Amino acid sequence: MNGVKVNEIMKVPQSQEHLPKAEQKATRRFIYEIFGTKDELVAFKKAQGDFYRESTDSRKVPVLFSTKNYGVAVEFGISAKGNVFSKDNVIENLQLFAVQYPDQKKEIDKQIAGILFARASGKPVSAPVAVTEDTLAIDAQ
Repeated sequence: MNGVKVNEIMKVPQSQEHLPKAEQKATRRFIYEIFGTKDELVAFKKAQGDFYRESTDSRKVPVLFSTKNYGVAVEFGISAKGNVFSKDNVIENLQLFAVQYPDQKKEIDKQIAGILFARASGKPVSAPVAVTEDTLAIDAQ
C-alpha cells in the first residue's frame, strides 16, 4: 500500500493545552493519504483501530498521521503484530551514516537528495541514486 503526503500541521499535545502559549511545545505532524488494493485498505483500517481516520473531503480516503516525514511518496506495510510501518527507511539509514561518517556527509546528502527527487517524480527507489552537482544546482537570482 502506498502513501502520498498531502499536508503538514503543527499540533499542541492535549496535555499541554492548559499551559500558556509560550510554554507549549507543538509537534509537527505529517498527513499521508493511503492508497492500495481493497484487501490492503481493509488491513490498514484494522491495523489503525481507534486511530483510523479518513479525509474530510467527499473522497473519504484513509489517512495516516505521523511525526515522521517519509517524503512525498512512501510505501507502507503492516507488520505481523498489526502495526503500520514504512517499508522504505533508506533516508533514515543514510542520516545515521552521515552521523557516523561526518567526512562523507556531502556524498550522503547527495544520495538523500537523489532519493527525494526520485520520489517526487513518482519513480521507485530501490538503490542509491547518482546525483551530480548540476542536478542539485539552484538558480541564484
